[in-house]
Amino acid sequence: MKRFLLSAAGLAVMSGAQFATAQTQGWYQTPALNDQALIFASEGDLWRAEPTGGTAVRLTTHSEIESSPMLSPDGRRIAFDASYDGPSEIYVMPATGGVPERVTFEGGGVTIRGWLDDSHLLYRTTNLPGTVPMMLRILDLTTGKTEDIPLSGVDQAALSDDGSTLFFTRYGLSMFNDNAVLYRGGRMAQLWRYEMGSNEEAVRLAANFEAPIRHPMVSDGVIYFVSDKSGTDNFWSIPAEGGAPTQLTSFSEGQIRSPYLFGGEVVYQSGADLFRYDISANTAAKLDLFLMSDGDYQRDRWISDPLSYLEDARIAPSGDSVTITARGRFTTGFTRDRRRVEYQVPDGYRARSANVSGDGDWVYVILDGDKQGEIWRFPTDGLGEGEAVTSGSDTYIWSVVPVPDSADFLYTDKKGRLFLYDAEAGAAKEIDKTPSSNDYAFGDFSWSGDGRYLVYTGYDGRDIPRVMLYDTETSENHELTSGKYESHSPAFSRDGDWLYFISNRHFDASPGSPWGDRNMGPAFDERGKLYALQLNPEADFPFEIPNELDLDEDDESDADESEEESEDEEDAAEDEAESSTLVLDGLAERLWEVPVESGNYYGLATSANHLIVLEDDGSSNAIMRVKFTSDDPDIDKYTGDVTGFEISSDGKKLMVQKGRGSRTSFYLVNPDKSFPSDTGTSRIRISDWKLRVNAKEEWQQMAHDAWRLHRDFAFDPGLRDVDWEAVGDRFLPLAERIGHRVELNDFLAQMVAELGILHSQVRTGDLPSDDEGASSGFLGATYSEVGNGLLIDDIYQGERDHPRTLGPLLKPGVDIEIGDIITGVDGRSISSKADLGVALTMKAGDQVLIEFTRAGEEMKEIVTPVSSGTVSRLRYADWVQSRRDAVAEKTDDKFGYLHLRAMGASDLESFVRDFYEHFDKDGLIIDVRGNRGGNVDSVILANLLRRAWAFWNGLEGGPVYTNMQQAFRGHLIILIDEGTYSDGETFSAGAKALDLAPLLGTRTAGAGIWLSDRNRLSDRGQARVAEYGQFGLDGRWLVEGRGVSPDIEVENLPHASYLGEDAQLDAAIAWLEEKLTTDPIPELVPQPIPPVGEYGQDVE
Repeated sequence: MKRFLLSAAGLAVMSGAQFATAQTQGWYQTPALNDQALIFASEGDLWRAEPTGGTAVRLTTHSEIESSPMLSPDGRRIAFDASYDGPSEIYVMPATGGVPERVTFEGGGVTIRGWLDDSHLLYRTTNLPGTVPMMLRILDLTTGKTEDIPLSGVDQAALSDDGSTLFFTRYGLSMFNDNAVLYRGGRMAQLWRYEMGSNEEAVRLAANFEAPIRHPMVSDGVIYFVSDKSGTDNFWSIPAEGGAPTQLTSFSEGQIRSPYLFGGEVVYQSGADLFRYDISANTAAKLDLFLMSDGDYQRDRWISDPLSYLEDARIAPSGDSVTITARGRFTTGFTRDRRRVEYQVPDGYRARSANVSGDGDWVYVILDGDKQGEIWRFPTDGLGEGEAVTSGSDTYIWSVVPVPDSADFLYTDKKGRLFLYDAEAGAAKEIDKTPSSNDYAFGDFSWSGDGRYLVYTGYDGRDIPRVMLYDTETSENHELTSGKYESHSPAFSRDGDWLYFISNRHFDASPGSPWGDRNMGPAFDERGKLYALQLNPEADFPFEIPNELDLDEDDESDADESEEESEDEEDAAEDEAESSTLVLDGLAERLWEVPVESGNYYGLATSANHLIVLEDDGSSNAIMRVKFTSDDPDIDKYTGDVTGFEISSDGKKLMVQKGRGSRTSFYLVNPDKSFPSDTGTSRIRISDWKLRVNAKEEWQQMAHDAWRLHRDFAFDPGLRDVDWEAVGDRFLPLAERIGHRVELNDFLAQMVAELGILHSQVRTGDLPSDDEGASSGFLGATYSEVGNGLLIDDIYQGERDHPRTLGPLLKPGVDIEIGDIITGVDGRSISSKADLGVALTMKAGDQVLIEFTRAGEEMKEIVTPVSSGTVSRLRYADWVQSRRDAVAEKTDDKFGYLHLRAMGASDLESFVRDFYEHFDKDGLIIDVRGNRGGNVDSVILANLLRRAWAFWNGLEGGPVYTNMQQAFRGHLIILIDEGTYSDGETFSAGAKALDLAPLLGTRTAGAGIWLSDRNRLSDRGQARVAEYGQFGLDGRWLVEGRGVSPDIEVENLPHASYLGEDAQLDAAIAWLEEKLTTDPIPELVPQPIPPVGEYGQDVE
């Protein structure tokens, strides 16, 4: 008995130890509270704990994200956001756990906002026409029916205790998912009040608060909210009937996220923890929480497709291998069955730009870790630990490039410097610093055969790429090309006598005249030509046809060489390389053009018999070759579908990279032979590469990497006086608590917000996914539930002249109309929106049979549903078409209208389609409300700046046409609002500065700093950082955090906007009407032609 008791005691001790280790401190988000439980999200799931904290138990286990729990008033159920069935929808489950029930069927785009009572939910939807549409709906859980709350642009909301009044916010940084403290731009969240069921307009509260008002919560006639008006997030209050806001707390640091009010207390997230704020006591305390978790997402996992995260691939100088960097790791692969070498990256580091050294003994690689990235080296056989080569770097290192036949290497950094590292001396020497604005200023490196000269591409003070030469013996730099044309990709010939390069000096105008519809001026495609600098003045140009004098010299040379045929050919080749002559004097006069056609060339290399270039043909890239011959030289396709190439130091092996993502492949081939039809022996064995990743370690590395990247990439080197070291000290220790990839995104959002700038979205990275999840199909219509099916209330309208904007029900041959009642899909009975959502699941792109009735008659049609992305475009097109039609109808087609959704290539195409339709009208409204940005503002502004100064008369009595052709002569007005973002704002600011047109609407978002998105994390996630501040010609910093103010301020109010009114559009029409009255457009009427002997007049 004694022995048994001792064993039991020992077992109890062991069990206690195991229990303790199973409780972990996690990352806690989106809490909900009542007197029975605390519900929150962690590790991608929902958890339940006591209201005061303690150990939590898991409620959900789905592989995707469950978040934003809301407790029903009776405490029995939880409503939350989840993706069990594919798109993110709202689900309800018992508060103690159980099977979740899907309650919305909108195909994504919905977010829970709370409970109205135990049977009605309040949620936000973005599934409606508009630019950045947001609206609240009420869902009856008993019937499944939904009801709109008739307000537009609503984000967060709370009901009064009696349910009669809705307090809501409009706008806010969530419109484009920015993260920034102390934001004061046009998108600041505003507080409004609306009487439920009323036809009266909503009323704005605290309109002069001049700071964001977020997360309204209501209790006992008081609205509680969060604002950083004091400089830091704090709780504030305001009487429900209005009045002056009162600051309640005095927090000095930290952000308040997802506050939830219950019974006089607010539970909220700050950092990784949850806190409870007692309103009456005005005290806040952290909740001690622990997870009873197996930490499944933190376990080591195998990445089966590391090439999906490919960052770099480099051929070994010897040409026998390719070293690949992906997902922060690197490996060296070979052809056939030779062992692939994998290298052990130290914990907490990320690998970039791995290369085999010129002597083949080392692999050099950039390892980002600790406070700064440095260059390390590893033995090429993978045995042994790596060691740091550089130290004390003061900025981000871009790349490492080996020096042939040497342990030396080149590297470049973000301060625009080029270094040559001497391995024997163990020191780096700065050999060039860019005078340009380009921080990635050097590339395309090529060494002479004797190792004395380095040529490369560098940028001059006008940001024009030039061919540069560095002499290692004299330490002198030389510019080999002028800055008149872009020149790049230099490469020595194998004998060292010639330097080949690409230069964009071929200009073939297309179109070649100003005539023709929508002619925005000529484009100059295929500018690249191949050129050669004659380094050795005595060398013969390989492509020149010999003349009779050359032939005589060749005969004499052949006679001399016949006496030396017994010499060893390899020794002769080496002697030739060593004795190559480079004469800089008069080099510019020894420029030859390679006699082949122009193209979109980039990347050039030389082999013994060929020039090798990469050409972009618009759809894919191809490697092209030019044989060294004077006999009708031509440029021929070597192989296509190429994403890159690199040649070995001796020019005998070419690495060819094809495909993208997990389908990427690499080949080592002979550049002077045809690309092999059977690539089995040439292909690098990499498809079986699998990466083992310690998830928790990788999350911490990415957290530190994001901190470094923000420091090194942010537009202001001084980081706007933010103590970034202190930010790191505060946030980086929290990374140890991350238990799921989604929590890293929350960590990043909080950390980068401290810099207080826009373009601060967090891109998700490698989140767990449910491979069995479904996708939704859509018909491009809205419906009401009637007794016998779904009544089609509206069909999204597009532009009939542009069929791509038309949805499935408007396609030619489909006879389904507004007012028809859908009763079935593919034999499945339809009586609700939920039925239709289920019936169209996984049907996008596939034909379905729609059964419907029209005036009692049963009918059928074959229709092809579209995807969620396509239906989003249809909703947008419907909104645009409604404005086009309204302007045309209200002005008798006297004025035109166009909307620009963003500022990318497709939007430029939209501008060309729509602007020239209206070039001869008296007025034009350009609408950039909700414009998401891009980079084409200057192209559009340039076209708007064109002015007609003369005209030609047409047929007698017919229309005239102007010089400049199709120039707009009417009055212009531009619509802006809080949704106008980034380059949409730059366009608006440019129009204002250039006095092109008045701006009408509300102040824009204030995203005035441009960026390149080069700061990706190892799993392709990103905490975006803005890099390029924009300044006026007077030196003032523009737009950021403030926005562009309208010349004429007009606001679209929430209730009126829901009802279809557009006060801003109406005001623009009225302005144009008044302007046309006071400043009519002069009619172009030619004066009579005088008789012979009288002459035309001079311009005034």
